[in-house]
Amino acid sequence: MRATVSAIYLYIVNIIGLGIGPSATAIVGDLFFPFETGIRYATVIVSPFGFFAGARLFFASLKHIRKDAG
Repeated sequence: MRATVSAIYLYIVNIIGLGIGPSATAIVGDLFFPFETGIRYATVIVSPFGFFAGARLFFASLKHIRKDAG
């Protein structure tokens, strides 16, 4: 069961990390910064949202870890 959960976790992380992240950056770059070097500004805008979402999910999981640890 542990291997199955690990495989599902890695699948979800890869789908989000390799699928949604670059696509969101490209969409923001194309919509708001259509010039040649606009991708750097899109990266600066999209990255903090990903960091915030990751930190929020991490801290939300801590209460469950503490409960299981005793």
